[in-house]
Amino acid sequence: FILFPSASLKVKKWPIDRCAEIVDRIYEKTKLPIVLCGTEHDRIDAKEMVGLIKSDVPIVDMIGKTNVMQLATLIGKARFVITNDTSVYHISVAKGVDTFLLCGGYVYKRFAAYNYPGYKTPVLINSYMSCYDCNNNCTRHFDQTYPCVEAVSVDMVWDAFVKKLPELTI
Repeated sequence: FILFPSASLKVKKWPIDRCAEIVDRIYEKTKLPIVLCGTEHDRIDAKEMVGLIKSDVPIVDMIGKTNVMQLATLIGKARFVITNDTSVYHISVAKGVDTFLLCGGYVYKRFAAYNYPGYKTPVLINSYMSCYDCNNNCTRHFDQTYPCVEAVSVDMVWDAFVKKLPELTI
């Protein structure tokens, strides 16, 4: 499976320790290796996450090793993709791969919540807030991460994954 642990902006990034925990849980359940994707810019996040992973999950590091077309091909071969970045999300949905988007609500209707006939419906994992669709103009107090992203717990992701698991080709 592919996990994309970064986001275009720090405030949109799901906490790295939670990424590591979900990797551990998924590996213990599926025994699938993880493929890390992204640009060299994403290496710091991936390295931090790998350092927090407790299981013996095999890790395939593809960070900085693909161009956009190669990334799209790689995503198309994945069993499933977990991301909180919408670029990987859109590619994954277009490739027909089971996709989990850990998302806030800053551009929810515009970039996250869509359903195109003929494509697998992605799993959106979020904690709705009344300020959704703020267009990245968060009016709530936050320290490092948007509150709508911070509100997505590991258990929320795990529950969504387990619910979808019978449909996944593992």
